Amino acid sequence: MDEARVVEVWVPVLNHAGDVTRFPTEHHFASYTGTAPLDASSGKNTRHRLNTGGTAR
Repeated sequence: MDEARVVEVWVPVLNHAGDVTRFPTEHHFASYTGTAPLDASSGKNTRHRLNTGGTAR
């Protein structure tokens, strides 16, 4: 992903989140933004999916 695309994607996320220092860890921030992985494994299949909670748009 080129730098312009990174800025295009993350600037709105950071603007919405406000002061990111209020999150104690990067995991709390990921949960808030809806980008935290959740275990979706079953039996021998190991999978993860994105958390649809938080304030994801």
